[in-house]
This record gives sequence, C-alpha cells and structure tokens, in this order.
Amino acid sequence: MRIREVKKEEFNEFFDLYFIYFRYLLDLEDIPKKDLVSLDKIRNLEKNDLKKDFNDFKHKIFVAIIGDKIVGFIKFHLKCHPHLKNKVAEIEDIFVLPKYRKKGIAKKFFKKTKIFLKSKKIKSILLNFCSKNIAAVKLYKKIGFVEIYKRMKLSLS
Repeated sequence: MRIREVKKEEFNEFFDLYFIYFRYLLDLEDIPKKDLVSLDKIRNLEKNDLKKDFNDFKHKIFVAIIGDKIVGFIKFHLKCHPHLKNKVAEIEDIFVLPKYRKKGIAKKFFKKTKIFLKSKKIKSILLNFCSKNIAAVKLYKKIGFVEIYKRMKLSLS
C-alpha cells in the first residue's frame, strides 16, 4: 500500500471514489431523499467543485493505492485564519473503502499529511466530521485531535 498525492490524470477514478464517500455521508447524516435534488445533479455539482480543488494549489489530496486501485483519500487545504498569526490546514474529507478499513490506512494518511504540513510551516490542523461516525471520532481522538466546538442541527419540518 502506497500513499501519494493524487495525479491529475486520475481525476475520473478519484471522483468515482469521492462520490461513493459522498453517498456514504448522505446515508450517515440521515438526510431524507425527498429533501435532496437528484443524485445526478449532486454528482455534477460535486464534480465541478472537485475540479476546482484539483486546480487550486491550496488544496491537496493524498490517495492510498493498493495494487493499481485507489482505495481511500484525505483531502485538505491550507488557509489563513483571520484570528491566528499562523496558517492552518483544514481537513475537508477522509475516506477509506469499507473493505480496506482497519488496516491502518487512515493513520498513514494523517502521518503523511502531518509531515507535509510541517514542511509548509503549518502549526495546526482543523477537522470537521459527522459525529455519528463513531469509529472516525475514536480515531481522531487517538491521533490527538481535541474537540474545540460542536455544531448542531434542528430540523424545522
């Protein structure tokens, strides 16, 4: 298993994995299907957003490769926070296909990401996640992330 930066020519393969992740999030967040636009429309919107990220030097995507297959990814970006002196990084997404979980891939993503960010003089990493993903929450805490705020939702329907 190798962890490396995604290549531009892998966009379509990467996007297929990214959309599996996106659908996983929709299921995890229990968003009623009636509240969503069509999956085709969502797919096109996400594809366009991801194309922008692929061409933005502030965004980075590392992928896990087993054989010749992309089995997971971590996506993050560098940003200047208005209240901080130093730049921070924000992890947007991390995902490993279910068949490849519990094999240390996510830990390797974090290790590679930390090495990269330290080389860029980044002092901290922010991470947002779905609190229903209990296994991920445990991993983040084990790696050393600490909770700094909570975000809640109130449904009005």
